[in-house]
Amino acid sequence: MRNTGVRTDLGTLSDKQYSYANAVNDRGQVAGYWGTTGTDDRAWLYSNEVMTELGTLGGTESKASGINNDGRLVGWSHVSGSATVHGFLYRDGRILDLGTLGGDRSEAVAINNRDEVVGVSSTAGNAARKAFLYDGSMTDIGTLGGDHSSASDVNDRGEIVGTSHLKGNVGSHAFLYTNGSMRDIDTVGGSFSQANGISNRGQVVGSVLVAGKNHAFLWDASNGMMDINPAGWSSSVAHSINDQGLIVGEGTNQDSLQRGFLLTPVSPVPALLFVVSALTALGWLFQMSLRR
Repeated sequence: MRNTGVRTDLGTLSDKQYSYANAVNDRGQVAGYWGTTGTDDRAWLYSNEVMTELGTLGGTESKASGINNDGRLVGWSHVSGSATVHGFLYRDGRILDLGTLGGDRSEAVAINNRDEVVGVSSTAGNAARKAFLYDGSMTDIGTLGGDHSSASDVNDRGEIVGTSHLKGNVGSHAFLYTNGSMRDIDTVGGSFSQANGISNRGQVVGSVLVAGKNHAFLWDASNGMMDINPAGWSSSVAHSINDQGLIVGEGTNQDSLQRGFLLTPVSPVPALLFVVSALTALGWLFQMSLRR
């Protein structure tokens, strides 16, 4: 894991058919899940070249989706004796039930280095799905006026990004939640955008609908939303950005092939100069954390 440029097969348990890695921290620890039938998936932590299965909240399945630098994981698990799914936080060798906003289902998606957890939960009566912040208790962070929202990522400043329906549920826009307020960051006039990742510098990435195609975007407070669809690609989605401005995602390239990409800034980000590296040789694809 620590050898730059080397791909490592993390493997599975002997009785598992597949494994998926969903997140990695600065220490090289990895969060993911493995399974055999698609109905027996179990979350795991990869640390010090050892894979450890985390268990469940008493049900049949669990999946890990995020990890922070202290090795604390988040994800979701079936609850004992039912098909109900709850978000979890794994720390100190224990898997903790985060509960819900009153409904039957919640999913924890990301965790920052302050142990703040974000995700999506159903409300009472399963009437709506709302983005939440968990910091000892679960808080509904609202919407952009519509019925539903979901959170995708949180940085170490506690800034949260995700997607929300607009008033009347006429569209869904990317949002930035900070200081107790949710801000619509779709500034290109479309009916759909989705924020997937945020860096500690407050830069946001995701996708926006442009002429019927998804285009990767980069947003910051100084420049607003910028289309960063790789040149020649028909569509793209940006999934994550780090504090150096490196952006990863996937899309359809000029040869109509589905490929992952890495965008590397070669000058200050506002100049919008990037080098795109399509990771075709390794066949790497970057997938969204949220599964709907």
